Amino acid sequence: MLEEKKKIFGRRIIWFVLMVIGILIPIFTSEKEETFVLAMCCIFADIFILTFLISACLYSCKLYEYNGNVIVVYAGHSHHYIKVNGVKMDEYITSISFTPIRLSCTLEDGTNISTTISLTNRISLKINDRLYKATETI
Repeated sequence: MLEEKKKIFGRRIIWFVLMVIGILIPIFTSEKEETFVLAMCCIFADIFILTFLISACLYSCKLYEYNGNVIVVYAGHSHHYIKVNGVKMDEYITSISFTPIRLSCTLEDGTNISTTISLTNRISLKINDRLYKATETI
């Protein structure tokens, strides 16, 4: 879970810093006429960066504990996966998805785990067809 927390936090910080830099460049260069083109490029870059910043804010990760098993479900920009006790059990990689993503696996004791990740990266997990509540959420 610590690895996923670092991923989410790091990406949010990177896109936020890039957004701040993109906003500050036109402000400090607006007094010079020859930097008008640079300022306009920064504005267009800000629009691009803003989409990735919003996307990074939608990343999510949930931790579940069930019968001594630690289940981690991660929903990032293009990588989505489910880990049980640190072992990646199912993974879905896509750049854009227009439908909810469904991941599933079976534990060693025969317990069926299925998770659904919505278009806005909301995570829900079912264990043996019953909704299960997360222990920790990012």
